Amino acid sequence: MPPYAAHRAGQLHDFYDDPDELIPMTVEGKTSRGSATTGRSARHRLGVLLAEDGGMVATCDVSAKSNEITAFASLLDQIGCLTNVVITADRLHCQREHTRYLHRRDAFYVFHVGGNQPKLFDQLDALAWKDVPIEWTTYDRGHGRTEIRTIQVLPAPPGIRFPRAREVFLLERYVYDPAWMLGVTSLPADLAGPRRLAELVRGEWSIENQDHYVRDATLGEDRCRIRTASAPSILATMRSYALGALRLLNHTNIAEGIRWARDDFRQSCRCELLDRCLLWKERHLRQALREYEEFYNQHRAHQVLAQGAPLRAVPDPITDLAGIVDLNVRRRDRLGGVLSRRERPNLNPRISFSSAP
Repeated sequence: MPPYAAHRAGQLHDFYDDPDELIPMTVEGKTSRGSATTGRSARHRLGVLLAEDGGMVATCDVSAKSNEITAFASLLDQIGCLTNVVITADRLHCQREHTRYLHRRDAFYVFHVGGNQPKLFDQLDALAWKDVPIEWTTYDRGHGRTEIRTIQVLPAPPGIRFPRAREVFLLERYVYDPAWMLGVTSLPADLAGPRRLAELVRGEWSIENQDHYVRDATLGEDRCRIRTASAPSILATMRSYALGALRLLNHTNIAEGIRWARDDFRQSCRCELLDRCLLWKERHLRQALREYEEFYNQHRAHQVLAQGAPLRAVPDPITDLAGIVDLNVRRRDRLGGVLSRRERPNLNPRISFSSAP
């Protein structure tokens, strides 16, 4: 399992501390159009996102000779535990093998049903939906339009041609022209009523709104011309995880969050280094910037344990704080005293304790 994906998956227990709470995730693919070259198609990646929190949990490359269907299981294999996770995806992933895989992992699914499952689609379309009452309706106004969504839910009919199906639903959307969608889910009615099902289906678009669109519009992914080896895939993963990190810091406006992260370092560098040092030439400037960057990322006071590297071991806590007299902290001045590092030697640190009163 990739280390960062394992770290992100381990954080799910912090977001969802109730063992019986459903955890909605959405699976969707995205193509980095700027990575296409002569004779080679653009890179395509499949990702899984926390629908309510907007954090990317795991991603993987999709081979040019394959498609998202074959990458589905390998993507979710990066997540150690899928208990009570609800996977929502578009009609491409409405596959019987996917449902069996999710059942083995104790997860649920909410899938759109379309033309790739013609017999299942015909079976659901033939149900008496006109006699089923509308059990949940939402009204939204924005982007110059008014949108109405309704959902009707039925128990899965006997003999349904899909494994582990517990409920089926018809979701209709009215903007200017009515649009409708059939679906199937493994969630039982006591876990997901009409309102919850409507929220899960609506949340399937969160990966488009909170990740894919932002990567294109704000981070300019499709305009990026980096194509060498695995660099496009690495950059796509880094962009997704950066968006998740900014949202964890409560930045709802990603452009503003990027300016905050960028300007904090720039302002600190200008005030603490460039305004206080006499730099002779470019080589001296580059050396000073490298030294300051290392100091900023590793020795600043704001680099608390909660913001440390995800795989770095956390030191054992010192419980008797009142008894500590000396931690043998050494000060090392860098760049002529502009920077002051304070370090404790790794070997045999001297810790003195005062006597009890």
